[in-house]
Amino acid sequence: MTIQWTNIKSLKGSQHNAFEELVCQLVRQEFQSQGKFTRISVPDGGIEAMCELSDGTVYGWQAKYFLSSFSSSQWQQIEDSFENSLKNYPKLAKYYVCVATDRANANIPSNKSFLDKWEKHTQKWKKFAQSQGREIEFEFWGSFELSDFLSKPENAGKKFFWFNENELSDKWFKQYN
Repeated sequence: MTIQWTNIKSLKGSQHNAFEELVCQLVRQEFQSQGKFTRISVPDGGIEAMCELSDGTVYGWQAKYFLSSFSSSQWQQIEDSFENSLKNYPKLAKYYVCVATDRANANIPSNKSFLDKWEKHTQKWKKFAQSQGREIEFEFWGSFELSDFLSKPENAGKKFFWFNENELSDKWFKQYN
């Protein structure tokens, strides 16, 4: 299943807002059984959503409607969001970066791939967190991961709402045959 991220329905006049909202809906669907889910509005302090686990540990999600490999200003936006989240959420232990693209890894010696840049930036951010006495784990949710969530039968309504696309599931074929 391929999601056409450029076709996401606007929310409050913006596809960026829509993407953030969709990510938060998927996070809630996936994590609400693991702890207390909270959707955070602007100003968000570096995360769009958080899940507080029973031990007080916090997982945070930052969503950016970036459709291709990041420019330096986009990397800076993510870094600024991360540093804000570190300052604003003292129990933050895991930081998810959610974007509408995947990490390419061309293995071309003269070029730094998106995957190489991701590794370089996350190492830098981990060192920054350690300088603040913190340990942070990073996880990347790109187009593949988000499409995988949207392909689940329980998310068919979200897919239809945001993209006006139906998934013809086995259940649908059984019902109409």
